[in-house]
Amino acid sequence: MFLMKKMLLITCFLCSSFLTFSQYIEGKVLDAQTNKPIEGVHVIMKGINRGTQTNSKGNFYLKFPVKIIKSDVIKFLHLTYGTVEIPYIQKKKNYSVYLQLDVTKLQEVEIRNKRNLKPSLRYETLANMKN
Repeated sequence: MFLMKKMLLITCFLCSSFLTFSQYIEGKVLDAQTNKPIEGVHVIMKGINRGTQTNSKGNFYLKFPVKIIKSDVIKFLHLTYGTVEIPYIQKKKNYSVYLQLDVTKLQEVEIRNKRNLKPSLRYETLANMKN
């Protein structure tokens, strides 16, 4: 019984030491005007090229590999919002980010049809296949 408790204690100690080396960031991405969460924002750690996306509540969670990162940049990207880059702070785990709408007007697009298409297509009937 004593040996089993000792093995369990050693196993817990080893697992906890591995967990202390893992790093992560988490947080929430909100619309700067409405304070509503934004779904589908890409959250990327540029230096290690790792990323995730926000869920329907605007929350994200990104776990890093075991190697220690001292300085990096966290990039937030969304199709309808502007891109934001913030510095990664090693001791900070929780981030709140506000994105501004980035509406870009496109120039007028003109579609022309200059192709002469045939009014019907030619086809041949194939012979029946044996089962």
